[in-house]
Amino acid sequence: MLRIYCWLRWPLLLLAAAGLILLAAWRLTRPDVLQWDDFVVYWAAGRLNGWGQNPYDWEALFALERMAGRPPEEASAPLGMWNPPWTLVLFTPFGMLPYPLARSLWFLFQMSALVWSADRLWFLAGGNKAYRLLSWLLALLFGPALHALKVGQASPLLLLGAAGFLHFARQERWWAASAMVSLLFIKPHVCYLVLAGLFLRAILQRRWALVGGLFGGPSLALLVVALTNPAALPGSLQALLNSPAREQATPTLGAWLRFLLGIDQYWLQFLPSVVVFILFVRCLLQWREKEVDKEHLGQWTLFSLLTMPYGWTFDHVVALIALIPLAIRLGWRPREPLWWGLWGAYLAVDTVLLFVGGNMFWHIWLAPFWLLWAAMAHRLSQQLQLKVIA
Repeated sequence: MLRIYCWLRWPLLLLAAAGLILLAAWRLTRPDVLQWDDFVVYWAAGRLNGWGQNPYDWEALFALERMAGRPPEEASAPLGMWNPPWTLVLFTPFGMLPYPLARSLWFLFQMSALVWSADRLWFLAGGNKAYRLLSWLLALLFGPALHALKVGQASPLLLLGAAGFLHFARQERWWAASAMVSLLFIKPHVCYLVLAGLFLRAILQRRWALVGGLFGGPSLALLVVALTNPAALPGSLQALLNSPAREQATPTLGAWLRFLLGIDQYWLQFLPSVVVFILFVRCLLQWREKEVDKEHLGQWTLFSLLTMPYGWTFDHVVALIALIPLAIRLGWRPREPLWWGLWGAYLAVDTVLLFVGGNMFWHIWLAPFWLLWAAMAHRLSQQLQLKVIA
């Protein structure tokens, strides 16, 4: 029986994977799903880059988006490409595939990134191997993660980069660790404190492999894009200078400062980031610890989410860097009222994110909530540990 199982398991797994791809291709390319889908712009930009055209040309992008099946009623609101040009190395292989297949593979890629990241974070934080499925549930039932899966956003790859860094850094494989964390450059503004902190610590420790790997990946990708498509870099620069992103009402402190003090005061969008960045660097220069662990990375991530200049609720998937280790430290404490309160609030927020619609601009409370929840969970876990010792 065991020999039959060993012979059949791979064909069955391949058959199941093929069935999942076909199911995802049918479901994820329906018009009622496409109207909320962001992956279509990654696919369109990748296809234009593969054709040697400007992947930041809005008219060309929208023509391909319509070809992929985007509803006609969205003709007045095309999706533009805002990601930096080095990300085209990632998007171009998907863009060269038919849209249904590309969307299916991207969905499976996102799912795999979430599960692997949660699994690694669970073990790195000392989680019990027998309960590793709990980490998968924490990731796959997390409101921002499900939102990112639904709209096809690249945000789960940021989580993959941070978790991969911790995984390889623990083994002191610094080239691999830096290559993983360079995935944060897909959206550098979301985890800007993490990138700054790792770079500064690597310089202070003279860990040149980490410095080289951190910037080597994006630099090599940028070189590949420049050599294969001369129209990409000028197009990205023009898109940056003429970007309508400044008109986006994002759930960030900077956007709310503009909302309260003047929409035309564009510099306010970056004020929280600049202030926190200066304070962060000052504190980091006085820091004498030798290594960056999962707790520091989690804290830097939460403060980045709180003060990032641009971002949406699906970008908050990176908060799992802090939340999964804290969930392990809290453990199973049903006799503690505060334990129930923390998890009740957590589930309530997830429910709101999943089932309550509306403009994301009003979700300004989300980043402060993760920070407050993490602080209270940390304090409760310390109190519980002191009780055990006493």
